[in-house]
Amino acid sequence: MAYQALYRRYRPTTFDEIAGQEHICKTLKNQIETNQISHAYLFTGTRGIGKTSAARIFARAVNCISPVKGNPCKKCSACTEVNPVDIIELDGASNNGVEQAREIRDRVQYLPAGGKYKVYIIDEAHMLTGAAFNALLKTLEEPPKHVVFILCTTEPQKIPATILSRCMRFDFNLVPTEKIAQIINGIFSELNIKATSEAVNAIAAAGEGSVRDALSIADRCAAFGEKLDYETVTGILGATDKKTVLDFAENILTNNTGKILTSINELTAQGKSVGLLAKDLSQAFRDMLILNSCQNANELLMLPIDLFERLSKISKNAEIKKLLLALEIYTELDSKLHYSLSPRLLFEAATLRLATSSGETDMEALEMRIARLEKRGVTPITNAKPIETPPQVKAVAERDYDKARPIWAEVLQTVRGMNYPVLTTILTQLDSVWVEDKLMTVQCNNMQFTGLNDKDNKKILNDILVKWGLRFNPVKTENETAEDKKKQLSKVAGNIEVI
Repeated sequence: MAYQALYRRYRPTTFDEIAGQEHICKTLKNQIETNQISHAYLFTGTRGIGKTSAARIFARAVNCISPVKGNPCKKCSACTEVNPVDIIELDGASNNGVEQAREIRDRVQYLPAGGKYKVYIIDEAHMLTGAAFNALLKTLEEPPKHVVFILCTTEPQKIPATILSRCMRFDFNLVPTEKIAQIINGIFSELNIKATSEAVNAIAAAGEGSVRDALSIADRCAAFGEKLDYETVTGILGATDKKTVLDFAENILTNNTGKILTSINELTAQGKSVGLLAKDLSQAFRDMLILNSCQNANELLMLPIDLFERLSKISKNAEIKKLLLALEIYTELDSKLHYSLSPRLLFEAATLRLATSSGETDMEALEMRIARLEKRGVTPITNAKPIETPPQVKAVAERDYDKARPIWAEVLQTVRGMNYPVLTTILTQLDSVWVEDKLMTVQCNNMQFTGLNDKDNKKILNDILVKWGLRFNPVKTENETAEDKKKQLSKVAGNIEVI
């Protein structure tokens, strides 16, 4: 006999075997026990969570001669027949035309061959055309007493409201990782496959709430032929080694740009996808966020002890605002990579931007930061003596830092929204910005000055600044001393004194 995939071999045959949908199964069993069968049902939810299985079980149960607590008895002819004639299962993707809908409408008039009901299961019902839905509308509204319709779909928003209002709707949930892990553990025990608990949890988590997806992954892992551990499963999934990912994440948090670029080069040379690497990094930063926020982090993460200890060590110096920024950057990056002509360049720019950022880049965050400093005892000196400037630098006194700050914040936001990651990275690194004589002047080092003087970059910034009647003017820092930096800071924030 040909090999049968695990998700087919272990497909549920009763409502009690369907995982994570107890609220739906209980309702359907009660309807069967009380013989209050509706004429039309709509089962919605993501793939692989039991919609079609529940429809098939319900179809057999309504025709079962002696159902057991709402479940099929598995003994009568209605339960044991391989292809029951009274259960008609259609694929909405390949039978989506008006002709097929009219054929259903004509055939529903015939009585069932052996059971009490003739059950029509239409899978992927959202694929039906508008004309097909219109042809079924009257039949769904007032079908013969011996007919039950079950529509299964992953996209209920595509089904016309006139159809939705005529169906009893059930929304299927994603299945918790713990329940999927229990299912896989039971299957592995039955098949005598040895696997560590961390490996099973990794397989269950990779299913992302879909039992079928998790069982397909388990099928691949079972074919490996050896005892499964955490590293083996991540390798089979094509994910980057967790230790490598954590080292990478540590380099980002410590702003080690050299090691970041070296790691990217090594991983891409091994054939790793930057899209998958971005997903692995976002998962690592999410794990750190959980570890820094939850007391039962180990129970939630379900990682091997050595990886959990390594993660704990790295996350000690990770600020929550930077972890949140990392999740935001890599989430946005995921959609951009699909359409990028240079995905690696885009990934490098996003990673370097994250590494060089403190996590606070907008004016609102800056105000919050000043408020936190004041709470710690850092207060501005409002009655301080003004700093006298020598005659040769009197022009500096005309610099308007207050006017520049809100304008610059809007410029940064506009450039970020225009999807110029390299230019955004340069702009977020600038320390001193002011308005002087219709010029938006920025102080920058040699590398930044070269990038900002690029013809295209300068045009982008000048086009944005037209709104305020300003022109962009980058200037290089020339032998700036610590005292000079202190003076520049005092002009932006005022003199500060630690109490």
